[in-house]
Amino acid sequence: MSKRRNDRKELRRKMLLEKLVLWQKLTPMEQLVQLDKRLGEGVGAIKQRARLVQLIKKSKLSKK
Repeated sequence: MSKRRNDRKELRRKMLLEKLVLWQKLTPMEQLVQLDKRLGEGVGAIKQRARLVQLIKKSKLSKK
């Protein structure tokens, strides 16, 4: 593999990690809103949406 290819690969890894850190800082509700903006309301990411809805419900129950 060439040095350029390795550099590109490393750059993509760093960018992905930065995106992941930003995503994890969002609350479940904010993540759901971001999914709606990115994919359309209720479209795609079915399992992820279900997981986020469960987390939101759980946090609402624990606040009561």
